Amino acid sequence: MADDLVKLKEQVYIDPRPKELFDKYHARTREKEPGPAYELVRLVTSLVGVGFYRTVAYGTERIPASGPLVIAPNHFSNFDHFFMGLATRRKIHFMAKSQMFKPPIDRLYANGGTFPVRRGQRDDEAFKTVHAILDRSGCMAMYCEGGRSRSGKLAERAKPGIGRIALESGATILPCAIHGSSHVRNLKRGHFPKITILFGEPMRWERVGPGNAARDDSQAVADAVFDEIKGLYGAVEAGGREVAKIWAPGWTPQVAAAPGEPDAAPADTADTTDTTDAEARTDAQVSPDVTGARPATPPAGTDATGSVADRTDDRPAGAPPKVAAPTALPTDEHPGRERDGA
Repeated sequence: MADDLVKLKEQVYIDPRPKELFDKYHARTREKEPGPAYELVRLVTSLVGVGFYRTVAYGTERIPASGPLVIAPNHFSNFDHFFMGLATRRKIHFMAKSQMFKPPIDRLYANGGTFPVRRGQRDDEAFKTVHAILDRSGCMAMYCEGGRSRSGKLAERAKPGIGRIALESGATILPCAIHGSSHVRNLKRGHFPKITILFGEPMRWERVGPGNAARDDSQAVADAVFDEIKGLYGAVEAGGREVAKIWAPGWTPQVAAAPGEPDAAPADTADTTDTTDAEARTDAQVSPDVTGARPATPPAGTDATGSVADRTDDRPAGAPPKVAAPTALPTDEHPGRERDGA
């Protein structure tokens, strides 16, 4: 429960240091991919994540193996970076508050692919670094809520930054839910919560170029991304890993019928699902090695195979239309990936 969380320290939101102090970190990130520190930290934190927090990731087949990518998760804990990192072999750049960049730990951050953002100020340098990463088809993570949730609950609304990046870069945005990390802060109480990660459907908007995204459009896109994150998080919250195993774009949990009543098929498939489709769906629900099961009838916005298609009818009012996201390519096996018996 959120009310049993250790209270976080009051945050210092404004960094009074001059922006020129951070130029060297931006220059390193713009020119290079994460260095040896990334692999070392990922190795250690993967052992901790799997061994202590029983971290399992689902939907990893939806992570594009190449191309510009922004992973967009919710944010409860400073460990969220590491939980994400163990789910994919792609090296992820992270944006972190500038207050963290102090000697000697700043060198580890920079070599590990992390770059600063000066919160509460217009930090154009951070956005220039984001574009440099994505222009070379790199991967980064950005938290829609900005900072960590101090309440242990999802924020009411996203910050517009993720929407600005989506529009200015045209990069693929991958919604992601990290469930359980709100209680990582209770480490001193001996709490080691089970962490479940669920990757959603890739999303993409037409590129408008740096500096050309209107704030209202950016906010609308950010809201659309955060709505997807809320849906993913809600699915895990309601059904745990059993639901995460079979979740797929457009999938809706079937509500159990009251005792003595027949199970009702979902309204959009009751009249169109044939026997073969029904058997396939049933197998997907009970098979222990299924990482995602598409509904028998493709949801709105997908083609007959369930692939992402142009969608304009389900976006929030005022949001720019999405374009087709690239098909996710298979990725290598990695610690924390969902496997039989997980």
